[in-house]
Amino acid sequence: MQEPLLHTASRPQAWPAWAASQGLAAEALRYGQGFEHLYYLLEAAVAGLGVAIAPEPLVRDDLAAGRLAAPWGFIETDARLALWVPARLHDPRAGRLAQWLREQLAG
Repeated sequence: MQEPLLHTASRPQAWPAWAASQGLAAEALRYGQGFEHLYYLLEAAVAGLGVAIAPEPLVRDDLAAGRLAAPWGFIETDARLALWVPARLHDPRAGRLAQWLREQLAG
């Protein structure tokens, strides 16, 4: 791949995991600019500064609008999101928020 690979500090294993899923050596990857936050990574990708890896739910709108493309689709990973506020464990609002998040991620 000739395009610079944009990466983020919060997901350091994203490109190596993708390379492994494609049967490629992680050492062959050509890294481009790095970002502290996923939001900045996505903005850089929309601006055409390189290729990025991101969770499908976070780029769904950009894909639908044609601002981004997913030429290789998406791969399943063991990454998970967790919502945990021990002091609010039995607060019904926390349960409603968790349900809403599940619905949003499901599409």
